[in-house]
Amino acid sequence: MEPGMPPEKEQAALLQYLGRMAEAANGRELGFIAVNELHAIVPYRQAALWFDQGGLQALSGVVSIEDNAPYSLYLRSLFAYLHSSSDEEQVRLVRPGELPERLAKSWSEWLPTQAVLLSLTEPGAAGCLLLVRDEPWTPAEFTSLGMVAKYLGLAFNARRSARRMFWLGSGSSSGQDVNAPLWRRVWRQPMTWLVLAIACLAFLPVRLSVLAPAELVPVNPEVVRSPLDGVVERVLVEPNQRVDAGEPLFEFDRAAISSQLQVAERTLDTLRAEYRQRGQQAVVDGESRSALAVISGRMKEQQAEVDYLQALAERGMVLAGSDGVVILDDPTAWVGRPVVTGERVLLIANEQDAELEAWVAPDDLIELRDDDPVKLYLNADPLNAIPARLRYLAYSATERPDSSFAYRARATLETQQRPDLRIGLKGTAKLSGKRVALWYYLLRKPLASLRGLLGF
Repeated sequence: MEPGMPPEKEQAALLQYLGRMAEAANGRELGFIAVNELHAIVPYRQAALWFDQGGLQALSGVVSIEDNAPYSLYLRSLFAYLHSSSDEEQVRLVRPGELPERLAKSWSEWLPTQAVLLSLTEPGAAGCLLLVRDEPWTPAEFTSLGMVAKYLGLAFNARRSARRMFWLGSGSSSGQDVNAPLWRRVWRQPMTWLVLAIACLAFLPVRLSVLAPAELVPVNPEVVRSPLDGVVERVLVEPNQRVDAGEPLFEFDRAAISSQLQVAERTLDTLRAEYRQRGQQAVVDGESRSALAVISGRMKEQQAEVDYLQALAERGMVLAGSDGVVILDDPTAWVGRPVVTGERVLLIANEQDAELEAWVAPDDLIELRDDDPVKLYLNADPLNAIPARLRYLAYSATERPDSSFAYRARATLETQQRPDLRIGLKGTAKLSGKRVALWYYLLRKPLASLRGLLGF
């Protein structure tokens, strides 16, 4: 044993403290042990650990350090001065009177009068441990603190060496490896292989893709429009109802047309009666003969109006032009609703003749070409992908019902004969473009956001 070794109890406490340092999992835990558990060997009121690379590391009785607290700011200034004026002593007293005026003046505000500084002078661990209390320090305590400073410096140095060995590899201690060329030693390091593996993965080709909300829509539906200006009286079909060609779909309120037709027919009958009367009088009356041409023209005009009103009355019942399924949101919303000529009321589509419609947001738009692969994941069956091929992508963005703008994309399904693929099903479409490097795939959106933020 070395001269001046502490008594047996203090030796046991010292060994226990050294064991706790060896068990520390990382530098942060080691710093906590250094400032809090040393009290079992030498009593003190406050302790602080500082390194020239990293600054203030740990304080006794404090879990986390507040960087801008006045106490922390004072300790940083104190440690910076003590480190710059340190000598070769591993353990030395710090007297407030020997400090610069700006530090000595504030000493009593933050620290007790008796202070000792432990220098951690081992390679890679240049730092200081400050212990302060009200009682003077004894020679025996100096001996114990000298051993603590020595082993504490070694412990911190071991933690730094372990981190370097993790990244650079432990290498070999044989003379052949020590004298090997630098490129060979670098090539043997695990970190070199890790960097090469990451570089190879960064240039792995992957398909650039984008996700967009999608829906199954009819390919060539029959658009049923209003044939006249009027009010819808009844809707005779239900959504998703199958209809045949010639089957009634909806009916207009024909009361106004019927009354106009009755007035026109009575006017035509009156003109016919007047024409017969003038024809009988034309035998003896020249004026009646000249009026026959006028009445005949009026009769033709009135007949045309009667024919027009009859045609409107017939068009008051709208019939299906083809077989298919009715696509209609809410039939009751159309009852009593005035419509104009050409306004779309409903669609009739073949339920098995569907295609994919997706809406690509402008921020997600990528380069897409016709016939690029598309996969549809339905909300009703999200685990199974439905393959499709891109048919076209709109040139410009259009406004959607939710007031957002997006590019419309249409894709042809590769699997058409499936009874579960009915019109109206919604899901998410994955549109795949050209192949790019993996690093570009991962950084495309962050780089776009950064470019928009910085404006370059």
